[in-house]
Amino acid sequence: MSKFTWRIENFSGLDAEKIYSVTFVLNEYQWRLCLHPKGIKAGHLSVYLLVADLSNLPNGWSIATKFSLALVNQIDNHKTIKRARHHVLCTRSRPKDFWHITFY
Repeated sequence: MSKFTWRIENFSGLDAEKIYSVTFVLNEYQWRLCLHPKGIKAGHLSVYLLVADLSNLPNGWSIATKFSLALVNQIDNHKTIKRARHHVLCTRSRPKDFWHITFY
């Protein structure tokens, strides 16, 4: 099992529509997280797991994955939220379909 931790400083003060993590490598592929602090439409935090650069992958490439994301509350651990997903991503996937998790 692989793990990546993205610590966001001053999370409550974020004003950007979206922010991206640094690129990280897990299981031979480069990934990024995209965070929408106020969500896409519903006003809830949304996180997307993205392949960092689809243009470097061969046509027809796909990968089945199982992943989980956690929004950690450092003040009250009982308020930490975890979500898990299974998903197949291929080179024809649209960015808005990439592994999306909404935190309510």
